Amino acid sequence: MENSSDNRFDTRFDSDFAAGVLLDLAQERSLDGLMEKTLCAAMTQAEIARVEIWLIEKGDLCSHCVQKPRCPDQTRCLHLIAVSENSAPAGVGESLFFYNTKERIPLGISFIGRIATTGQLAELRNLGGARGELPAVGSLQMDGIRQCVGTAISFRGEILGVYAIFSRGKITKDRLAWQQIFSDHFGGAIANARAFEEIRAAGKRLEQ
Repeated sequence: MENSSDNRFDTRFDSDFAAGVLLDLAQERSLDGLMEKTLCAAMTQAEIARVEIWLIEKGDLCSHCVQKPRCPDQTRCLHLIAVSENSAPAGVGESLFFYNTKERIPLGISFIGRIATTGQLAELRNLGGARGELPAVGSLQMDGIRQCVGTAISFRGEILGVYAIFSRGKITKDRLAWQQIFSDHFGGAIANARAFEEIRAAGKRLEQ
């Protein structure tokens, strides 16, 4: 039987909202702008307590990274590029946003790291007893958070990273499908934004 607290959030899929988000992201040409729009869109959903965007980048903090002892390949790892958090139990508190953090996860290690290697959607429940699987959550209050769902961000068959949400409501099958679709489109948007940033950088070099 579901507790009354489990049913406080409307988790029905809103196709109009989803279409608007995808269109907005497709038009964004800045990587920072893309991250900001993604986090802001996610935080409009009252059931979402936290969103994490991890991207595969070069190993850069290996000399003092706490994950180094269990990292199988120090040439690349997952970087926590962007995160938003709303710790209010009712889902109506002020959202906090962080960018380009120093959190790192080795590929293939822990909940997030495994998604980056398998490319498969994964769910994690009973989060209170699984903090070892989620090293970046910090002081987030797990009480009332029902599950974490992670999907691989990919573009043309290449895994670019992981998109993870922490939900206070039960995530329905249509919302799971939406997260997978979003992650695929998000990968294309990231690739486009990076291409535009490279073009802008090349233009500045030519001017100089």
